[in-house]
Amino acid sequence: MPERGNADQRFLLLYGSQKGLAQCLSQDIQEQAEQQGLCAERHCLSRTGRALAHERAPVVIVVSTTGDGEPPDTAIKFVRSIQLKGLPPNHFCHLHYTLLGAFT
Repeated sequence: MPERGNADQRFLLLYGSQKGLAQCLSQDIQEQAEQQGLCAERHCLSRTGRALAHERAPVVIVVSTTGDGEPPDTAIKFVRSIQLKGLPPNHFCHLHYTLLGAFT
């Protein structure tokens, strides 16, 4: 496994899940990344917020829902934090990210 401090091989892997689908998908992504020599630092979106304002590594966000497209319970706090009206428009402009959505 690569060293955690090597920024070229590390990425942040965040998931928000209602019934566990996104969590399982993120585990699969983490395992496959490690097989390729990458370090996926995986966290639930409920434990993430404005910390992304300082993130320099690429970010992968995996989210699933079973409703009408509403955020899963574990992502509500995160969604609210990125929708704050007081945030400057360029607050997250430094992020390199991808979003994977799964519906059940």
